Amino acid sequence: MRGRTVTAAILIALPVGTLVWARTAWEGRFTAELPSHWQGPGGPDATSPEEPLYWAMLWTSAVSALIALAGLIRWPLPSAGMRWWVAVFASVAAVTASMWIGPAGSTLDLENALEARPGVGVLLTMFCLVYGAIPALVRPPARESVGVAG
Repeated sequence: MRGRTVTAAILIALPVGTLVWARTAWEGRFTAELPSHWQGPGGPDATSPEEPLYWAMLWTSAVSALIALAGLIRWPLPSAGMRWWVAVFASVAAVTASMWIGPAGSTLDLENALEARPGVGVLLTMFCLVYGAIPALVRPPARESVGVAG
């Protein structure tokens, strides 16, 4: 059981770590402004400053991951409820991380963020919507008390 808890914790922290890694690895390769609104299959029609976006997504992702990690504690709640807790907040952590990773990745080595084209960032965000199911399913079940009819 302990191994499954550690694995679930690593999976919950993975989006936050990936966000920090991506920004460090891509430093100097993404634009100062990132695409923030896309007009269908065409290019972006609005941008946002990269740095405030990064910090907002990092904090949101980190706080969501911490809340999801709290779902690994043995609370006196049913396993199904705790799995949902982990799934929802781990997905929020992943989606918010992808909201910086996708746009930043689309501007790598470009001069202007408006030259970016949607790519795998869209698929990444779609995957992140359900990402929380992975650590939720890995999370060990709680010891549930069985009532005795009297």
